[in-house]
Amino acid sequence: MDASIQAGYLLCASGEFKPATWAWKACTGEAHHVERLVTAAKALMAAQSGDYVQARVHAQAASSSIPSHHSHAEALICYIEALAQDPTVIEETSPPTQFPEISHSPAKVRFDVIGAAAVAVAAVHQEMDSTIIEQSVTYAQTDAPEPRGSDGFAGALLRFVESPTDRLVIYRRLEQKVDRRQSDIADVNELFE
Repeated sequence: MDASIQAGYLLCASGEFKPATWAWKACTGEAHHVERLVTAAKALMAAQSGDYVQARVHAQAASSSIPSHHSHAEALICYIEALAQDPTVIEETSPPTQFPEISHSPAKVRFDVIGAAAVAVAAVHQEMDSTIIEQSVTYAQTDAPEPRGSDGFAGALLRFVESPTDRLVIYRRLEQKVDRRQSDIADVNELFE
């Protein structure tokens, strides 16, 4: 499964529908399925903000056409169908947080999924530059493998995804790490000029 689709489910499971939408839009495959997932996330965002008219419109559009052959989408389909009937259901019942075949613990998913989720989160926050996160992902992929809880790029990106309350602080640390890395690269390049 595409890392962007998994990242969207990971973010959706934690109630982060706007970044989930961004992650799903970044997916290059399964266009019809992705379009319906984006519409479902829009329904969830509208219901969460109390805009029940838009929630119903998006939920009806999504529920009528989310392909049921994706077993990981079944929980979302059921919830979206209920939302299409009564958008206030979000006040009584939380959206699904478990999707079969998809890990919901950032610590247990592939790094490319963490990277896609981190970029999606940064892309929807005005106080963050998503290119910093993209560069962090690149450096994490090119560095020697490190333990997930480390202070390297991979460990910081994992914490960035799994700790919404600490995100801005972690982002600032990643920004500093990227600046240091770029400075180191520039210094090395100067030596060979």
